[in-house]
Amino acid sequence: MDLRLVRAFVAIAHEGSISGAARQLGYSQPAITQQLKDLEHLVGRRLFDRSSTAVTLTSAGRDRLALAELMLVLERRLLLGLEPARKASRVGAPR
Repeated sequence: MDLRLVRAFVAIAHEGSISGAARQLGYSQPAITQQLKDLEHLVGRRLFDRSSTAVTLTSAGRDRLALAELMLVLERRLLLGLEPARKASRVGAPR
């Protein structure tokens, strides 16, 4: 699974709007909208109800939000955990 889709989902949920999520993530609004559509296609469920002023999580979206947030926490932990190993391997590596 592409974690960009997960990041978009979490950002939309936290911002309450697609445009707010786009600003937060540094993407265009159409790009975030497409990422949301792609994720909804993958999970086979609508994750948000959309109106002209806001988006709100559906029950399927609420069920998946904590898991999506956990995925992003685990990604950060994995990347932070790898950083010291990369540095250590360079220090002892032959030139």
